[in-house]
Amino acid sequence: MAREGPFRIRRGDFEGQALLVYIPFRRGARHFEDTPSRALALAKLLPTLGGEWAEVMGRELSAICPEGCSMVTCPPASRRRSQRGWYFAEALSRSVAGHLGLPVVSCLSWVNEGFEAAKGVKTQRGQGRKLAREVACDRDLSGEQVLLIDDGWTTGITAALCREALLSAGAAGVELRTLFATERTEHRPADERARITRRAALRRLRARTQE
Repeated sequence: MAREGPFRIRRGDFEGQALLVYIPFRRGARHFEDTPSRALALAKLLPTLGGEWAEVMGRELSAICPEGCSMVTCPPASRRRSQRGWYFAEALSRSVAGHLGLPVVSCLSWVNEGFEAAKGVKTQRGQGRKLAREVACDRDLSGEQVLLIDDGWTTGITAALCREALLSAGAAGVELRTLFATERTEHRPADERARITRRAALRRLRARTQE
């Protein structure tokens, strides 16, 4: 089952909190084994189900959110999702905002859409993994405290780019809250962690023998 938090999440100097840890889709693992992970997958596709679930989970997420902030949603990860006309993270944000009595500010958008798939990720020495895309903020946020909401945290790349745009627009600070954080290796069962360790050791051995 997905474990309840809140859990601390971090990318560089950007920290936030996630309400749950979930099991993502990955090869050779427990694909969406827990009920919340299945619900998240369906909520992103089905507006009726997603709207109901956003209201329920928005109430839960609001319990770990700070008050007195302007609320901003991470933009949809791809043009395809935008054209679908349904964005679960936005519904989640509006639910949280309703419970906290905060204004929702729609100000973030992709300037360079880049690529969503892993093949579109470029590695920059000393900067880690960074998508070939940029986020822009079209509102003056001078002196405002901003609460950034997203439905899930995998690598933290999208949230980090959004934070950069918000700070560039004058935000005094950015707090991140997300519904799910991807299950990390230390969260997996002991037998699965052991398999990962053995496979990594085998890859290193093969690499040495091929040199």
